[in-house]
This record gives sequence, C-alpha cells and structure tokens, in this order.
Amino acid sequence: MFSNQLYNKEDALDSFNDNLNKLSSQIKQKYEKIFLYNNYHINYQLEIISLNFIIKNYRINDIEQFIFSICFKNLMTIISSLKLIEMGFFGSANILFRNVYENLIIGKYVGLTKNYGFYINWNEGKQVSLKKDIFSKFKDTPSNEILEFWDILNKYNHATAYSAEFVLELDEANFSNCISILETLLIMNYHLLNNFVSKGNNYYLNYYFSDYYKDIKNKIKKIISFNKKNIDSRLNKVINEYIHNWVLK
Repeated sequence: MFSNQLYNKEDALDSFNDNLNKLSSQIKQKYEKIFLYNNYHINYQLEIISLNFIIKNYRINDIEQFIFSICFKNLMTIISSLKLIEMGFFGSANILFRNVYENLIIGKYVGLTKNYGFYINWNEGKQVSLKKDIFSKFKDTPSNEILEFWDILNKYNHATAYSAEFVLELDEANFSNCISILETLLIMNYHLLNNFVSKGNNYYLNYYFSDYYKDIKNKIKKIISFNKKNIDSRLNKVINEYIHNWVLK
C-alpha cells in the first residue's frame, strides 16, 4: 500500500518536472530576445563595476564601498530573478524585487548626502526605515510614483491577491509585468552605478579604457532605449522620478 502511494507521488513529481521543463522552454523560445538583452545589460554593468575597481585599485572609502556593494548585490539578485522568470516562477521573482528597490533608494540617498551615520547603522545590520530615515528628509513629499511602486513591491512580498500564483502554463500578462519591473530596476541600478560610482572616475575610465568603455556605455543606452519602449508609462515615471534630482532638507 505504502509503496504504491510512494510510486504515485514519484510519478506525479516526474510529470510536474516534465511540464515545468516544457513551460521553461516555451518561455525561453518565445522571449529569447528579451532574455538576451537583459543578460547583456547585466553583464555590461558588471564590466563597468570591474573597470571602476581597476581604476580605484581597490582603494575606496566606506561610502564608495557601500555604493559598489549595492550595485553588485542588486545585479546578483536580478540574475536570480531572471532565472526564476525563465522557469515561469513569476511570483517568486516578484518577491526579490523589493530588496533591490529599497537598496536603490538607500544607495542614492547615501550617495547624495554622504550620511556616514546612516551607512554605519546599515553596515552594523541595524534596522533602517525608508519612511523615517529617507522619505522624511525630502523637502517635498516623494512623488506618488516612487511611493506607489514601493507599495506594490511590498504587497508582492506577502500572501495577498497581488502575489502571482504559480501555474504550469504561460501567463503572458504576469510575464510582461514581471520582466518590466526587472528592466525598470536594471535601468535604475545603472543610474546609481553611472552617477555615484563611474562619474567620479570618468577621466580615468576614458583615459585608460577609452573606446572600450564608451562602447559598453553605448550598448547599455541602446538596450535601455529598447526596454523603455516596452515598459508601461507607470514604470517609466518611476524611472524618471528616480533619475531626476532629489531635493532634500
């Protein structure tokens, strides 16, 4: 009796894995260009991080290390999310996005203010609050886009109607939403990397790596241009609000 039940469970698991592989193959085939472009974008950003490390010869201050760490960790998380999307686990990918977004908000705030005390608290693992420690420091209330996007990502992290339920079939609406969020966060990560890491090293990056560095940046610009056409207006507003100058108290 027990052996028959075990056999049936193993048979069901084999069937699930077969269907999962079929779904993954379908997603990769249908959206091959999208995955290709996003993998290129990730790799180009990692290359820019490497070039900056070479320029600095690993002699960087704590704030610079903080921004480097955020940009790199975000890319690692985005890689994980992209793999989950390839497999059809859109809900699982969504759960990872809030961490990336909060890192981006924190990274830009520290980059602008050079708030060493905030960095120390973060580095020691103390709890930091976006509302209390960052958004309250805005001269004007943060834009609706910034706050609403954060609210959506918070809802993805809990068992609510916003959580994407896993099904063994291609849900194009969930795919589109999930990949658009990933591309939005990638564009924002590039802004943080470009303006708070590379900007201070631009002279040396252009002097030592000249055409190679310019070629990478041009390729990223082309990918961003391609992706922004497929991202809905709501997410494009989030990108614009993040990129624009923040007026702090």
